[in-house]
Amino acid sequence: SVVEPSFPDPFYRNVLHEMPGALSNFCARGICRAATPDFSGEFVALANQLEVRPIKGTVIAPNGRARTVTMDGEELLSMMIDADLSPGLAAELPAAVHAARAGYVRPLLRLFNLLVTASKLSAEDLSFGLNAATNCADGRFPWAPGTPPAQRRATIDAALAALAPGSLGPFGPWSARLGMAYYCEQWPSPAGHTPLGTGPLPDVPVLAVNGGFDLRTPTANALAVVSQFPQGRLIVVPGVGHSVLNLDFSGCSQNAVRSWILGTLGAPMRASCPAVAPLMKVLGSFPKRPAARSVRSTLAVASKAVREAEATWLQLAFSSVTFTPRGLYGGKLVSITSGEGGFTLTRYSIAPGVFVSGKLTLADVGPPTMYRGTVRVSGPAAVAGTLRFTRNSVTGRLGGRREYVCMKCEAHFEELVRGDQEVSCPDCGATNVARQLSTFATIGTAGQTGAFGGGGCCGGSCGCAH
Repeated sequence: SVVEPSFPDPFYRNVLHEMPGALSNFCARGICRAATPDFSGEFVALANQLEVRPIKGTVIAPNGRARTVTMDGEELLSMMIDADLSPGLAAELPAAVHAARAGYVRPLLRLFNLLVTASKLSAEDLSFGLNAATNCADGRFPWAPGTPPAQRRATIDAALAALAPGSLGPFGPWSARLGMAYYCEQWPSPAGHTPLGTGPLPDVPVLAVNGGFDLRTPTANALAVVSQFPQGRLIVVPGVGHSVLNLDFSGCSQNAVRSWILGTLGAPMRASCPAVAPLMKVLGSFPKRPAARSVRSTLAVASKAVREAEATWLQLAFSSVTFTPRGLYGGKLVSITSGEGGFTLTRYSIAPGVFVSGKLTLADVGPPTMYRGTVRVSGPAAVAGTLRFTRNSVTGRLGGRREYVCMKCEAHFEELVRGDQEVSCPDCGATNVARQLSTFATIGTAGQTGAFGGGGCCGGSCGCAH
């Protein structure tokens, strides 16, 4: 983190002002095109909208039970800032924001609930008391050190009202609540705290390294700091978030630090590494329940379910909290803790009526990460079958299950039958059932459906003794 000596800012002005540009840069080269035409613009509009009218909805909690979740603009801003340390969250947010702007808020609320669950850290991992003591000692606030906590809010309100237009970027005055002024309002002023003097900083070699997607300590911070040193250098890594040296898989920033230490860094005083691809590819739009059961719709929804599960698993992998994420519409994801890493899915669903079950393991850390494994697709809105994922390819067969109609209660159902196994109706238990002609398709490596047989109810005429 590169932070100016006078920071943290009491109203987070540096973070709020720079956020829209950072989001636009994150989506450069069209990587968010399948999710949203304007991630930055939609995010800003949604944040201001939610502060006026928070959203509320039901999600499935890790314990499998329904949970009501609400979310306002301040919480959306906080979640976005957390995305610079969570590649899985960053991969899902563009599509979730776009869906919420269109009135479909369930994906965004589920992400928020996942983040809250993943952020429940123990005191050993993060002491909030120590965090408050440090930030409230380092920060500079609108009130004088001797101001009693009960009198500070009036000082905060006056300072906020005096800010120049645009100080908080495109967000309303409400966004200032992210800053340390509100966080430290009730914290006692430390004794003996003396701010750093205003004199010139020493003429020493300085190298600052900053991620272009660092939302909590933006690149503008680093530029302001190195500008105060005659020998200050800045290396920016586009596409990488807050933990730049850990998540720059190109090696550019690490090599720059090594060369700088050895005195061989030949880069300009202000330099940029090549853009680094996201660790997880940005997801496309969230699917709805297929209007009609078909191979094409099943393949699309099932493939998106696997992609979304990969992003969810990354959020779990970047958290120190162990829990079982649930799908958008049910099912569960369980992390594999041994071997190469990966996860299992059990009736995992991101669209009603389409369930995915199976195991996927990490094939390549990337970027982008790639997975391999086999999943079974089922559900009333799906053409049942099996899909195999190998890096960028999808193969398999959809429609291999037999379809039946019950002659007693007229229920339609699917069953995987081996040999002469007797089939009974899952609704009434009757064994007087008639087999129907099932459609099937072979899925090619490019994710396209191959030749597939026609059929409908008994060949398309629905003449099974009806």
